[in-house]
Amino acid sequence: MKIVCMNNDFDEYDSYESISAYKVNDNYSFEGLLPYAREGNAYAQYFLSELYKKGVDVIANEERAAFWAKKAKNGFLKCAKEGNVLAQYYTALLYADDGKYSEAAEWYLMVARIGDVTTAKYIVKSRYALALMYKDGNGVKRDVTKSFEWCKKAAEGYKDENQCQFREAWDMLGDFYASGVGTKQDFVAAVEAYEKAGKTEKAVLYYRLAANCIMDQVNAKSNDYSYREQKEKAFSYYKIAAERGDVEALESLLKLEDAKDYRGTERISEILFEHGEIDEDALLDLYRTHGNRTKVAEILEKRAENGTAEDKWNLGVKYASGNDIYRDMNKALYWHEKAAESEENADWLLKLGNWFNDGEYYFDDDDYRYGEYSIERDAEKALLYLEKAVSLGATEADGKLFDLYKELGKTDKIAEILEKRAENGTAEDKWNLGLKYATGEVVAKDEAKAAEFLGALRVLEMRIGSGSLASGI
Repeated sequence: MKIVCMNNDFDEYDSYESISAYKVNDNYSFEGLLPYAREGNAYAQYFLSELYKKGVDVIANEERAAFWAKKAKNGFLKCAKEGNVLAQYYTALLYADDGKYSEAAEWYLMVARIGDVTTAKYIVKSRYALALMYKDGNGVKRDVTKSFEWCKKAAEGYKDENQCQFREAWDMLGDFYASGVGTKQDFVAAVEAYEKAGKTEKAVLYYRLAANCIMDQVNAKSNDYSYREQKEKAFSYYKIAAERGDVEALESLLKLEDAKDYRGTERISEILFEHGEIDEDALLDLYRTHGNRTKVAEILEKRAENGTAEDKWNLGVKYASGNDIYRDMNKALYWHEKAAESEENADWLLKLGNWFNDGEYYFDDDDYRYGEYSIERDAEKALLYLEKAVSLGATEADGKLFDLYKELGKTDKIAEILEKRAENGTAEDKWNLGLKYATGEVVAKDEAKAAEFLGALRVLEMRIGSGSLASGI
């Protein structure tokens, strides 16, 4: 049977004229691979064995997997001996799969030593494989220095962050630098490697140490202008570590001559607040200065929740005005109503009653109305608040309250209020209520009630038309 060898191009998509035929929906398919495998294509044979091994697109079958793997190995080995780099890589891979690490290492070395073709991912993969083998002593004598060297070459060779082993290589390189095993300890290089690997939780452990190392260098040559850039780098490392919760980094940062610049950052100020270095007012002022309305609102809401009715009312005013926080009329009314739950402030109750009655939020100041915003009219809520306001002596609410009683068919409530006032009030209050009953003004006309408050003679006079309503008692 003919063995199909690949050419020496380093991209597998260029290595096979009909590579696309292997795939269905961008996945290697059994149906696509089988004809090429039968023709002796080692690459197709290898992936066919993988399908059998994993049970993908075909029923798992170890025997068939081993059969096609052996075919692939023979094919790759022949091509590898003829100098095909891709075949050499797969030969190494198959030897490693068989646990024959010494043979695998030989072929990995052959691929890894290829010159400057750093974009060839199989060369880079071979370098990373060697880094692991030297680290663990698999197939080669354990040598952490060589492991570091191959790991560094592999990490720097990956040009695409999405390549499967990109992050693993940089993470491993970070470990070398952080531990000082296989190379000189270098916290700055460790941080950079971990960040490239996406290992933020590891990087944060070394940012402060990296900054300390840089500052040691800076302090040793404090008059050297070239160290300004290094100093700025140290500052940035301290800042990152501090913002991620490293208190020691925060302390180091604040000791620097430019500490005031960093103290003004929100995250650092939050950490200072958490550790009792600044009070909440200072944090609030910073948020205001930075225009962080959301954070300002968080603090004010917490204070209002645990504070006085006045704190709640004032927060409602802030939400309505958009002063320091984002305008939100729903929240404004919420906090106003929370404040009014104390039922101690007639003015607040009156305002709420008027707002819900008029369907408009506003403030009156010396006959000038300002801060007008439309809200949903709610007669029931308006009645509730105006009743409470009147019960606290806000007689100026009478007009709107009585209109609401009429609107809601509760006119008997008007008489109830007026009679209670008359009973506890002056002779004038009684007289005025008698007039209302006599004329049917506000309350239903009732001569008996009018006589009770005015006297029978006065009612008689009014009935026959003699006398005047304005003549007094």
